[in-house]
Amino acid sequence: MNLNSSAHIFLQQKGGIGKTLTASMFMQYMKSQQIAVEGVDADPQAPKLSLIKALNVPLLPLVAHGEIQQSSFDPAFSHIVQSTVATLVDTGSGAFLPLLKYMKDNGLYDLLTQVKKQLYYHVIIASGPEKSETVEGAKRLLEKTTGTGVKVVIWQNEKDGIPLLDGKSIEETDWYQANKNQIAGIVRILDYNNSAFKADFLSMMTEELTYEEIMNGKSANFDFMRKNRINRIFTDVYAELDKVFKPKTKAVK
Repeated sequence: MNLNSSAHIFLQQKGGIGKTLTASMFMQYMKSQQIAVEGVDADPQAPKLSLIKALNVPLLPLVAHGEIQQSSFDPAFSHIVQSTVATLVDTGSGAFLPLLKYMKDNGLYDLLTQVKKQLYYHVIIASGPEKSETVEGAKRLLEKTTGTGVKVVIWQNEKDGIPLLDGKSIEETDWYQANKNQIAGIVRILDYNNSAFKADFLSMMTEELTYEEIMNGKSANFDFMRKNRINRIFTDVYAELDKVFKPKTKAVK
């Protein structure tokens, strides 16, 4: 898959499930692949991506008079359509339906197809108490984008265990099988069942640092073992992303 001219939007109707976390990791993955990428923070409730200075992501003001204004999306999507590099938008839960309406009303799916820019929606499915709402959000996203040419990347957040739906994995569900041609793949965020991993990652996000900055010693709070744990987290996620965006082709016998 050619990511150089791709566009990526991170969205979910449920907040507080790691959406900005996945957006930041994906931006860093793109940069690790020598792919130029420009991001926009469009989360009016909790604008966190723009706080990570090394990613150089501007904040897009969406809210006026207490609600999201449709025209506020214009600057970001004008840039996405015309950009010569990959682009990424991190949105908040409150922008879920307004954004999907904006995309449809403004004919952006057809427009992106015309300029040969593949659009990916990234959506998280979590386990634990957030499972039901995040699954519904993913299903709703697939329903609203059927036939648009959009590819959907599902991030499986396993912090509370692997999400099972009536005893089935996500891939085994009827709705996944019915939409598998639209789904680009699943990226697993592993649960290491170790409080140190969670604490180190939380510290990295709290200090608003990138993986590269941690490994290069930007923070004195990360000694060798803490760096090692951060390295393992990112190495595992990058391997998951490779499965989706750099799939190995089977040899022809």
